[in-house]
Amino acid sequence: ESVLLIGTSLADTLTGGAGIDTVSYAGTTGAVAVNLSAAAIAAQGFLRLGAHMGRIGMPEASEMYRQAGLTVAETLFSDPYLSADSSHQGLIVHSVYHRPNGWDHVHAGQCVPNGESSMWGDYHARELALMILRESEGKSWQRFFGPAAADCRFLPG
Repeated sequence: ESVLLIGTSLADTLTGGAGIDTVSYAGTTGAVAVNLSAAAIAAQGFLRLGAHMGRIGMPEASEMYRQAGLTVAETLFSDPYLSADSSHQGLIVHSVYHRPNGWDHVHAGQCVPNGESSMWGDYHARELALMILRESEGKSWQRFFGPAAADCRFLPG
């Protein structure tokens, strides 16, 4: 119960609570860092939280969190966040590698890094895409923890 309270409080904080189904990212201006690997992880969390809320009989909350995850995914998998440049070496752009150590490239005239990919950012984006694909096919989400994957479906039961 306390984990659920923490999870919903965090999700509501990240999305602003009301209007949660319209959450998206405004973009990278060079003044504000957008970390899309974190966005992919958050979207997975929203989907999982939505599934859990459905299993415990809270359909409105289930749909709200599920929609937040799908909205973040829709934004993540579109321009300017999904790389369409064949010379770019990653799938998503604007993934921060290690900002505190200054290992990320900051373009001339800008204050924060952007336009880069990271291996884990691409991994989490692919994992998110696979979750959505498997759900659309009526299959269980893949998982590497906990009880059998059979109870990992979005729909309750």
